[in-house]
Formats: sequence, C-alpha cells, structure tokens
Amino acid sequence: MIYRRLYILAIVLWTGLALNQPAAANAPSIGQLTLTQEAELAGAYIAKLSVTPNTNKIDGPGQEITLELQASGLTTAKQVEFIIAVRPPEAFDLDASVFSPAAPYLTLGSGVELVDNQLLRLGSVALVDGNFGDAPLGTLNLTLSQEYTPGTIVSVHILFFSIGPSSEEREIYDEAITCLEWFFEPLNTAILASPWGQIKSAFHPGYIR
Repeated sequence: MIYRRLYILAIVLWTGLALNQPAAANAPSIGQLTLTQEAELAGAYIAKLSVTPNTNKIDGPGQEITLELQASGLTTAKQVEFIIAVRPPEAFDLDASVFSPAAPYLTLGSGVELVDNQLLRLGSVALVDGNFGDAPLGTLNLTLSQEYTPGTIVSVHILFFSIGPSSEEREIYDEAITCLEWFFEPLNTAILASPWGQIKSAFHPGYIR
C-alpha cells in the first residue's frame, strides 16, 4: 500500500512538472489539432502555399466550412487561380460557394465558377502591384447542402494552382499542390480502421497511398 501511494504521488508530481514546462516554439497546446497544410513551391512568384480550414469536424446540413489561403514569398503576383474538388459534390451547396480575395486582389461575383458540375474554379486579380512577402490570398467559404447525409466523411482537395504577373505569364502547379487535401469527419464519430488508405481509395478510385 505504501509503494502504491508513493507511485501515485510520483505520477502527480511528474505531471505537474510537465505541465509547467514552457511550451516549445510553435507547438500546439494540448487538445489542439494543427489543421494547416503547406506546399513548398519555390517558384518565381511564390515560395509556399498554406491553407487552414476552420474545423475538421462537421455536424450537418447548412454548416459552413472555410479555408484560409495564405502565400509566402510573393513577388509581382497579380493573378491567382485555383481549381478545387469537393467530395462527394452532392454533399455541398456548390452554388453557395464564395471566394473572398484578400486586398489588393479583386474578383467578379462570388469569385467561384462551377466546372463540370463538381469542380470549383477560384480566380482573382490585382489591378495594382500585388502583395510581396507573406500575405493572405483570400478565403473560400463552402456550405454543406441539405442533401448531405449525416455520418458521411467529406473532403476538400486542391488540384490546381496558378499565379503570376499576367494571364500570359503564370506558373502552374498541379502535382506540387495535390498534397493539400482535408477530410472532414462527422462530429462525435470516430474513425476506427487504420484507414486513411481505405478512405482515400473511396474518394479516389484506384488511388492508394
């Protein structure tokens, strides 16, 4: 009994010391999840593209999912274009999608064009010199549709990105940015299998990683 009490006391003391240690730089707090994903591009007009969703959990129809698009190492980048796949497309109200570019970038209407009824094309242009260095590119707002089936995992996947000083002079990225993909899990639902390969296969027929 004495040994047991000493053991419990040692655990309490060790836990208290661990919680009082200064956090490492940029380390997420306990209970937080880092949602940001990055693609190193090392291009002439951009060095890195990073995207941060507002959540990794979904609750049901009508819920809004936002993605913050951020660039690092911008130079003379006046035109920006993305093509994004959402899966399954019927889980989203695609007509309600809105892309809000960050100043000085501008767009027309919602900033979103529906391609082949399942892909989203985002576009913006700066009429003056664009931002330099590290700066936001804009925010994509997505909405789950009334057709969303509760319990379904949905994904958002960036397939294509181009950036440059004009429509004739732009760098194009496809394979370099396809790592930017997010799976949104239903609220209060755990994924039990080992399963990212299985889940990705369901979203991408024939695709296994």
